[in-house]
Amino acid sequence: MDVNSVTFSEYRKLILIGNKEVLDVAIAFHRVADAAIEKHIEYGEILPAYIANASFAAELYLKCLAAETTEKVLFEIGFAKIRQKTSKSVRGHSLIKIFNELPDAVKNELETKYAESKWNLYLTSITEELESWSQQIKGKEKSTFELSRYSYEESLISADDAERLRSLLLFFSESIQYSSSINATSDCDVSH
Repeated sequence: MDVNSVTFSEYRKLILIGNKEVLDVAIAFHRVADAAIEKHIEYGEILPAYIANASFAAELYLKCLAAETTEKVLFEIGFAKIRQKTSKSVRGHSLIKIFNELPDAVKNELETKYAESKWNLYLTSITEELESWSQQIKGKEKSTFELSRYSYEESLISADDAERLRSLLLFFSESIQYSSSINATSDCDVSH
């Protein structure tokens, strides 16, 4: 299929399109997490740092699917314009809560892609996978991102979590992109 001859909604079925500004930050945290795990042998126990960065990257991958960016001109001098971009998305750290805030079409597409993905190590639905990254602690829901940042208080993170989270990030990084290879109007229609 020639992606230049399809509509934006048809193209979106081939690949999930994310908000560029939020997706760029997700990719940055994903890269930091990868760098942390590569230095594990050299620096010793860095699992909480890896999990914190990786779980935040997963959060941002989901948020980019619902984020909107606005741009305003702060001031002009002649032909030069100073602009400010602001992106807004779902608030919070719970992966399942963020997922539940996505449009139904996006949730369905994530479910379908995850069911078919080589990164679905435990053969679960995306809903089950995202639910597993939240825990009830003393009557409050805590996200993996929150738990990893305070792992010195109560460590609930294992080495298996690192591998599962790595697979989830690889799924997101392969499934969510932004693209300029289509003729459509979108705030995320920029080159990758």
